Amino acid sequence: MYVLQQLIVDVTVPKKLSKIIDCTYIREELINKYGVNPLIFLIVYALSGCDTCSFVRNVSKRTFMQMLFDNLNDFADLEKLVLLPTNKNDVSIVRKKINLYVFLIQYLNNIFIHQQIKLINAFSI
Repeated sequence: MYVLQQLIVDVTVPKKLSKIIDCTYIREELINKYGVNPLIFLIVYALSGCDTCSFVRNVSKRTFMQMLFDNLNDFADLEKLVLLPTNKNDVSIVRKKINLYVFLIQYLNNIFIHQQIKLINAFSI
């Protein structure tokens, strides 16, 4: 049996400087520093929709993944999705949590926007 020792991915965009990502290092950091199964992030990334645009209005993948990373204890149910075969109920629970976090992010974004509008109005008086 062959075991992958290291995975390095070239993510260089045309006409930009060369950029590589050491996925092995990221995997080890997730496990050792944060106690997180790296497969969880792949699963959530897939469940959260399209790669090339905001998967929900005004919520980027990066914002969502950061919210998830900041609240890992709330996503203990995600561990169930690592086991095969997956259960439809487990997927449904995770989708509901994703939707809840999306709502929270949008709510916080709206509060921020309203605060900015108040500031602008205060200075324009």
